[in-house]
Amino acid sequence: MRHQYFVGEMEGMSRALYRANHLYILLFGLINISLGNYLNVGDWQIKKITQTIGSFLILIATVLVIYSFFVDLPTEGIERPHARNALYLILAGVLFHTIPDRKS
Repeated sequence: MRHQYFVGEMEGMSRALYRANHLYILLFGLINISLGNYLNVGDWQIKKITQTIGSFLILIATVLVIYSFFVDLPTEGIERPHARNALYLILAGVLFHTIPDRKS
């Protein structure tokens, strides 16, 4: 980063936003590890479907945030549409995993 994008020479806000993408990648990786270790597939068919949708959204969000790291390069503005969309997708994916099982 220092050699290709001259992070040391950037304005403070642009440098902070650029470095924040590293934290997003770390966060998404930790969410993937947590779900991989603790996921219990539900007994109810709707729960299985929502878990599958949630896992797919989380996977897409992870790919999108890595893509955002290379595409949403530092600019004058603070808009980073790919990172924003990845954050919305990860939120939706986690919410799909929180739908409770039906209790008999």
